[in-house]
Parts: sequence; structure tokens; C-alpha cells
Amino acid sequence: FFASFSEISPVKEEEGLEGFELVDDPMDCQPAGQIKYLDISFGTFTSMFEQNRLKKGEFPGLKYVFTIVESLNMDSCKLDEKDARMIKYCLKEAKGKSTLKALTLSNNYFGIKGARAIATLEVPELDLSNCKLGVGGACAFSKLLPENIVIKKLNLYNNKIKVEGAKFIAKILEENKTLEFLDVGSNLIRNKGFESLKTCLTGGLKVLAAKNNCIKEKGFNEFMDAYHDNDDCQLKTLLLASNDVNMYTIKLTEEDLGDKLYIDLGIKLENHNERTLFLCGVNPKNTKPLLKKYFDKRGCGVIEHIDIIQGREKKKGKLNIFGFVKFAHKNGKMRVIQSLKEFEEQEIRLANK
Repeated sequence: FFASFSEISPVKEEEGLEGFELVDDPMDCQPAGQIKYLDISFGTFTSMFEQNRLKKGEFPGLKYVFTIVESLNMDSCKLDEKDARMIKYCLKEAKGKSTLKALTLSNNYFGIKGARAIATLEVPELDLSNCKLGVGGACAFSKLLPENIVIKKLNLYNNKIKVEGAKFIAKILEENKTLEFLDVGSNLIRNKGFESLKTCLTGGLKVLAAKNNCIKEKGFNEFMDAYHDNDDCQLKTLLLASNDVNMYTIKLTEEDLGDKLYIDLGIKLENHNERTLFLCGVNPKNTKPLLKKYFDKRGCGVIEHIDIIQGREKKKGKLNIFGFVKFAHKNGKMRVIQSLKEFEEQEIRLANK
């Protein structure tokens, strides 16, 4: 992509090649067709940014790629902040002819300066998962991204933005009205960080993913209270798998919401230890033998014991029955989790149809 066209030897007529034309700048070429998806992940290269000093006509290959490719994957290419500035420059140069709709830059290390360059990219879908942006990167995004009216989907999964970074992201959600999808999973945003994200309820965000963030019931309830207070909220999907919110709280919330908001808790189980499953909202008809038969039928492994407990009624006329299933080996528990995930995915596909 970064080969200089000046290094190509001129084609002589006597060599018998016809129908080819050499050009100084590939941007002058008329593309033969569009490429839907181009994967150059795990390719190691350097932008030679400092040496080239951004002279006119540099990086012709990448500028040309931006004019023919719709989705570009540059995952794990060992890109740094200099490469981020190069991408910004090339996309800016190709702006009038750019066809890029999705750009994947995951598993690269850009730092704060790189984040400033990336935040200005006018691409509808941007994947920056596992880029170690940190709180400083989130701060850089909060200053530049609100002005970006093109971006619709942003993936910031596993970037160590934490509580402080989540507050910066909240500023983006408050000002940017074009963003429809945001993933801040595995960022340790905790209760306070999740509560700050309720600013998304006044914008155009439709999907919020906050999996594995140590969110507990207090943070969840605060967010849902804000949701109920906002009648014009556009949020349709909330992904909260692998957080510390118990099933009973979710059950009550889902009953109040109806079909307005889909909440995904993944397995919808609380993990008490490596071998024990906690089941909430157990049907009174599901006795111990029936539950054992259910797990045995799916080949989940040897069960040591099953406990069914009837708790105090939290709503009049509603039974509060929960249970514990302890497997002889932790793999039995993992098999149940996997089977439930597959079942839930199938339910989602059917619902979408």
C-alpha cells in the first residue's frame, strides 16, 4: 500500500504491453469497481511519518484504498500515533472520493495523541477495541467527537477508560446526536461510570453495550429510573452480560418495560463459585428430578446436588422461588452457560425475523 509509484520502471512499447497507462498519482485513476471488504490485519508496516513530513503525494496507496473500499480491517497492524495521523491525513485527502464506511483499528496502540487524530475521522463505523486508549484517550474523544456528524457506530471495548473515562464518554453522548451504537464493555466503569452514561437517553443512541463492567444493582436501578423519566428515549437494546445485577431485579424491570427495551444479560445467571449455578425465578412445577433430567439431557455433567428454595414474596401473589445446582466439575457449569447462550441467540434471531 505504501510503495512509491516513482520506483516502477517505465513500460516500453517493444515489451508488447498494451492498454496500460502509468500515472504519477493513483488518485487520478478511475477505479474499475468497489471492494466491499478488505482485510490487511496482522500486517506490520510503518508510515515513515517523520521522514516523509507529509509532503504532497505521499502515501498514495492508502489514499487510493480509501476511494475503492467500503470496509477496511487494519486489526493488529502494530499501528501507533504516527500511523493514526497518517490515516487522518490520507482520509482527509481522499474526502471528496472516499467510499469508506467501516474502519477496524482494533488491537493497535495509539495513545492520547493518536486518539486525537482518530476522533476526527469521518467514518460511519469505527472499531477501536483493545487499543489501550485509557482515560486520556476518552478525554481526547470527548473534545473532538461531538463535532463528528458522520459516525454512527463506535466500539471502545476493553480500553481501560474506567469511571473517569466513562464520564468523558457521557459528554459525547450528550452532545453527539448521530451516534447510534456504543460499546464500552470491559472498561471497569462500575456503578458511577454507568450512571453517567444516562446522558445517552436524550440523544439518538439505540444500542448501548456495557458488558463485564462490575455494574451492580444500584447503578442499574439509577440508569433505569432515568430511562423511565425520559419519554423520548431512542434506546432499544441494553447489553449487560457479566455484571453483578441479580436476576430478580432484571425480571421486575423486564415486566415493566414490555417490548420497549431489550435487556441482554447473556446467561441470566449469577455465578457463586466455579461449580455452582444460581437459578432465579424457578417455575413451581420444576422439581428437583425435572431439573436434573433437564441438565442430564443436555450432557452437562455429573450433578452433586440441587436445592430449591422458596423465598419471601416481594410482590403480593408472586412466588419467589430460586435454586442452586452444584456440579461435580466446573466444566458442567460452563456447558450450561454455553447452551443457554446458544438458546438466547436463537431466540434473538427468531425475534428479528
